[in-house]
Amino acid sequence: MDNQEQVEPVSDLDNFFHLSFDAISRDQLKQIAMWAKICSITGLLGYLIQLYEWLFGHSRLASNFGGGILGIVFNLLFIGGGGVINYFLYRFAAAVSRGVQNTDALHVNHGFNSLRLYFRTAGILAIIIICILFIGFLVGFLGALANS
Repeated sequence: MDNQEQVEPVSDLDNFFHLSFDAISRDQLKQIAMWAKICSITGLLGYLIQLYEWLFGHSRLASNFGGGILGIVFNLLFIGGGGVINYFLYRFAAAVSRGVQNTDALHVNHGFNSLRLYFRTAGILAIIIICILFIGFLVGFLGALANS
């Protein structure tokens, strides 16, 4: 009785990081990583083209969000934010595909951490854009009431 080991209860949160993948799940992770890489690369190329048009394009083509300081802020927020989001998606794809190829759980964990950052950044940028649009509508509504 004295030599028996005490077994500690294992919670689901502790067991989450000790995942094992079978052949089907490894194949699905490869597919997910491949499509995430394709989406991130095409997104980054799109943002680079948009940046080139904004900097060197015709003024009517490049002013997607209007001119002046507000247009510059919106263009930088849209292009910069989208580029950062797609960079996190690319890091996820690269790390997961490397981890699946080498059967290295550390790379897979880093990949899922990049995916967490991807969704966190996308959520924060969405909240910022919604707040800016709300303030713009509020200012426009109050301006219309003042002119009435």
